[in-house]
Amino acid sequence: MEGEKGIGDKAYVSGDLSHRILTPFKSTQLSDDQKLWNRAVAAVRILVERINNHIKAFKILSTAFRHDITLHGTVFEVVCQLVNIRLSVFPAVKRIHPLLRGRPTQFVFSED
Repeated sequence: MEGEKGIGDKAYVSGDLSHRILTPFKSTQLSDDQKLWNRAVAAVRILVERINNHIKAFKILSTAFRHDITLHGTVFEVVCQLVNIRLSVFPAVKRIHPLLRGRPTQFVFSED
């Protein structure tokens, strides 16, 4: 949707999609605000990686699909629904990272 951005790692800092992806700062000298930003991005990214690992456990993407290829999308959706059910019973995180608790945070960065 318009105005939405994704979250990526440092590999997306410079590239065609860099204006549409929120990335951590990469530098040896980071300000406190930049360090806080990097922690916030990492806190969200780790949740996504955990969900990806749950999906990968079914090996739907890493092994050859042995059925009609038209079924692959349906099978993948079923796997994702199973992961969602599992996550409703066993959440990916037991406590919310303080940076993600919904408190508004103003990040002010100077353009160097």
